[in-house]
Amino acid sequence: MSLAFGERLRAAFAPPRYLALPLSGIDISTSGVKVVRLSEGVRGLTLAQHAQVRLPLGVFTDGEIVDRAAIMGALMAATRAAGISAANVALSESKA
Repeated sequence: MSLAFGERLRAAFAPPRYLALPLSGIDISTSGVKVVRLSEGVRGLTLAQHAQVRLPLGVFTDGEIVDRAAIMGALMAATRAAGISAANVALSESKA
């Protein structure tokens, strides 16, 4: 299936807008949790909401999470502030 055909097929049989998940981005780092929610309009994507929650020192040690509760609390606070209730997730692994 060619890419052009696949894109036409996806456009022709796209789910209704009310079923589509919002476009969101989540970044978890040693300094905090940052989230953005994008909206799709006639002119393309625009920033709809954003939030940032700082993490206290000691949540990470040598790149490992040692305080899961702090991460979960920050993630829940940031997503709530940005109006994100669901997301598709892709994770990258930096350790080999």
